[in-house]
Amino acid sequence: AAPIREAILALKPQQLAAVQESRFEEAAQIRDAIRAHEGRLHDVLVAWEEQVKGYRPDVTVADVASVVARTTGVPVETLT
Repeated sequence: AAPIREAILALKPQQLAAVQESRFEEAAQIRDAIRAHEGRLHDVLVAWEEQVKGYRPDVTVADVASVVARTTGVPVETLT
């Protein structure tokens, strides 16, 4: 998804420059390219959401204790 977003971000200034310089045909072509990238980005994100929809990581007491210890500096692991 990141390369698609980068492509979109790279095209937007080009589109703006084309409009400002009255190169409307070129601006329209860039607009169409941006829309195509946005469509691909949407498809990639929908596929990813479907892939992770049912995923639930197992979180143990030790995992929680580790996070609390790192966050607070209190060695909670020794209490569990």
